Amino acid sequence: MKAVWEFASKNWGSIASVLGLIISAMTLLVARKAKASADAAKREVHRRNRAEDLQDAHTKSHQVGLFIRDNKWDIVFLRAQEIVTACSMILRRWNADLSETSKGQIVLARAQAGSIVKVAMRANLAPPGRQEVLNISAAQRRLNELLSSEWGESLRAIESSEEKDE
Repeated sequence: MKAVWEFASKNWGSIASVLGLIISAMTLLVARKAKASADAAKREVHRRNRAEDLQDAHTKSHQVGLFIRDNKWDIVFLRAQEIVTACSMILRRWNADLSETSKGQIVLARAQAGSIVKVAMRANLAPPGRQEVLNISAAQRRLNELLSSEWGESLRAIESSEEKDE
């Protein structure tokens, strides 16, 4: 024991340096794990926000169908415009996270909503004919399908990331 004490007293600076190095290495490992956890949490929030944006657009799409049925063209116009805006925002905001297929589906959904906007805009001047109502109803159903598909894909991504975390 005396030899250990003597060694420690003569080499205390070296021992302190080694202990400092070990503590620094452990701190670095903990910091890296914390950064990885924070990055994973950020990605998760990102995915959830995209899913919420898609859910909101999907809900509005469903409402458009109800308002078309009830011939409430002012509301159809407003909701369809909101969907066009939401699709544009999703494409801009989440561009890096979207697959080419998803981008294509959202662009198509935006076009479907845009065609509904055009008909609804004219509807106050002249009510749409039977065929035109059938056409925009079909556009609304396609819009709803596209947004449902993308929303489902977003939820699947969230669920698969949660399974990886467990």
